[in-house]
Amino acid sequence: MTKHTDQTSSSILERLRRPADVVYTPTGRESAFFGASHTTQILCVSSGAIKYINSKGIEMSINLKECGYCNEFEIGYIGRRGLLSSPPWVEFFDKKHTRFEFESRKYAYSCILNRLQEMGFKTMDMD
Repeated sequence: MTKHTDQTSSSILERLRRPADVVYTPTGRESAFFGASHTTQILCVSSGAIKYINSKGIEMSINLKECGYCNEFEIGYIGRRGLLSSPPWVEFFDKKHTRFEFESRKYAYSCILNRLQEMGFKTMDMD
């Protein structure tokens, strides 16, 4: 019976998992949507700031030193992320709560999350 339960659980989990390369579209709540076919782009990720070009072609930046936590559970984090959401997103704790959305989880990692992790910045998983 345990074997059957394990197979059933595995089957359910497989159906719930979303592939990393599914392509999503913006929700309209984002500050910028990043995808291969979009004009937005990350220009620079440094220990002090993230510089990017938004969908209107305007260069913007997020001061990472201003990304304070929102509550006592988020101390040590610069923002939140929802990579299982449709579309995947990262929202920073800056004054504007800048929200980036991505066409896929894979693109979110290659675009910004890998660089932030390499520099020791953490985002809280909300999924």
